[in-house]
Amino acid sequence: PGPMGPPGPSGKDGGGLTYIRWGRRSCPSTSGTTLVYEGLTAGSEHQHTGGGANYICMTKEPLYQPGTSTVNQGHSPIYGTEYEIHTSQALNRDRTNDHNVPCAVCEVNNRSKELMIPGTYICPSGWTRGYNGWLLSESQYHKGRTIYTCVDNYPDL
Repeated sequence: PGPMGPPGPSGKDGGGLTYIRWGRRSCPSTSGTTLVYEGLTAGSEHQHTGGGANYICMTKEPLYQPGTSTVNQGHSPIYGTEYEIHTSQALNRDRTNDHNVPCAVCEVNNRSKELMIPGTYICPSGWTRGYNGWLLSESQYHKGRTIYTCVDNYPDL
């Protein structure tokens, strides 16, 4: 390898992390946390066998490269996500069922690690909770596979 180049410019705040708060339009009001953008949760169609397995937080105002088309000709289309809640489940069905799932991309400039611990809402000693919620995923009866996602305990609609 050749000689090392000069160091690049410092980051915005010299460090930190970003994470997605699923189910909310805003970030927690904790020190050092700011909203990068508010979006809508999206992913693959629940009856398709291909496509992405992860959820994404789509911007509400997409900008496409000049000269491109938004028509994907049936190759891995992306769909909006909505709550499909049945009775006796974690989230209030009457309030959330069939509503779109918002998301917020949050930046925290005074932390360097992010961790989701399934099965508890208590953080280990020395850690700070960003938010807590419920693990949600695709129905077991659907063809598609998705990751388990922690959706805020008190979702926005």
